[in-house]
Amino acid sequence: MPIHDLSYQHWNGQRTKTPTALILGRAQLGSVLKRRSVRFLLLAGSLLFLAYLIIIWVEALAQRGGSELPDFIVELASNVSLDSKMMQHYLEWQAYLHVLLCIAGGADLLALDRRYRALQLYLARPLRVPDYLLGKAAPMLLLLSLTSWVPAILLIVLKTIATTDIGWLIDEPWIPWSVVLYSIMLIGSLTLVTQAISCTSPSPRMASAQLFVFVALTRVASEILTQLTSNDHWRLLSILDDLKQVRTWLFHEPLPSESSPWLSVIALVVMGALSVLLLRKRVRAVDIVGES
Repeated sequence: MPIHDLSYQHWNGQRTKTPTALILGRAQLGSVLKRRSVRFLLLAGSLLFLAYLIIIWVEALAQRGGSELPDFIVELASNVSLDSKMMQHYLEWQAYLHVLLCIAGGADLLALDRRYRALQLYLARPLRVPDYLLGKAAPMLLLLSLTSWVPAILLIVLKTIATTDIGWLIDEPWIPWSVVLYSIMLIGSLTLVTQAISCTSPSPRMASAQLFVFVALTRVASEILTQLTSNDHWRLLSILDDLKQVRTWLFHEPLPSESSPWLSVIALVVMGALSVLLLRKRVRAVDIVGES
């Protein structure tokens, strides 16, 4: 009777052509979208988008109807219009929503894997660290996109269609580019910072709390130091202030701070670089016992 060798045998199958980061990202995205807090925040963002659609509708009616419209619509259309300033305000009002989406939809993703020591399982398979991080970042990339450049570009297209006039965009040609560039800075910095904070704690609640404390504490500390020293450069410590400085600069609005907007860009890049360094140190297949 033959004796079969029960030792390890190499796998002889064929790997799927679908990128591993995409497979992990779809799984993470499905679980994040099931959360009530995430759906509520997306609903809040859609209400603001709806308000801007009403502005476009009123503006289009005023251009087509003229004197036949009620006086209050004509007066409203003369006071509000979707231009560079209004688009900048739209993204400004979404800023806190972006932070809450990171807390609700991304701050605990790496922390959960550290809690259950799942990194060894993920990285033992044909999944590289960059693919793992990209898959874990997929929910934040989508959520932040749905509340930043996607609705902003859609508003630009809808206004052009509703008013049948592209002249307003010719007068302010920087609007689409400003939306895209600001969204890249926003999504990149918040995603990297969220992942870096998430990988430092094995507790999902602690990771979410740490992200909130980081954003709030740096904002308060920068404000206090600015008031005490009368030096606006302290605002570079706050990621929200840096994003605000970059946003107003890109939309050609008066800067809220006297510091150069290029310094805010450098500060965001430095935060992202530090986050990458922390991720390279903490996200690995071997987890040292006793490490916090």
